Amino acid sequence: MDSLVLHPVSLESARGFCAGLAKFGATLVEAENGRYQVEIPLSGNREIVAVLNALKKCVTQRADSAS
Repeated sequence: MDSLVLHPVSLESARGFCAGLAKFGATLVEAENGRYQVEIPLSGNREIVAVLNALKKCVTQRADSAS
């Protein structure tokens, strides 16, 4: 199974992505270097598009709330 791996800049950001992508099975993983990453399993083209759309929504909402 393929997966999409995000490398957020902070634990807070990683948790936000996990929450926003929870319905896709996103998991929070601590890397060996002490940073965090978010892993989202992918099973096909439709799911890839759905995950990318959800990711866009997460990023847009964060940008709007920071303004």
